[in-house]
Amino acid sequence: PASPAVRADNMEMEMIRVRAEAAEREQIKLYDQLQMHQDEFQQLQARVQSQQERYLLECAEKDAEKQKLQDSIDSIKADWDLDKRRMQNSHKQELREKENTLHGVYMRRVE
Repeated sequence: PASPAVRADNMEMEMIRVRAEAAEREQIKLYDQLQMHQDEFQQLQARVQSQQERYLLECAEKDAEKQKLQDSIDSIKADWDLDKRRMQNSHKQELREKENTLHGVYMRRVE
């Protein structure tokens, strides 16, 4: 038979072993949770990156569309300015021709 001191030591050793096993189980559980959260984080990171890439692509497409519209506007404006100058020049030419005709008529009458 073991002495009371030996039994107390054995009981204390058993308690330490039980606590160590419980701590080990808790550590495994926490490690598993950490792994799960890291996996979730990586999935979220991948989703965010995908959304950022999609957003940047959409922005680039909208910028290209905007530039195309601006180029169209600029082209229409340039055509309009050119037509306006042509009409002004044509009108000036018509006025000169009428002025020359009237001057010619006037000069014939004066003679």
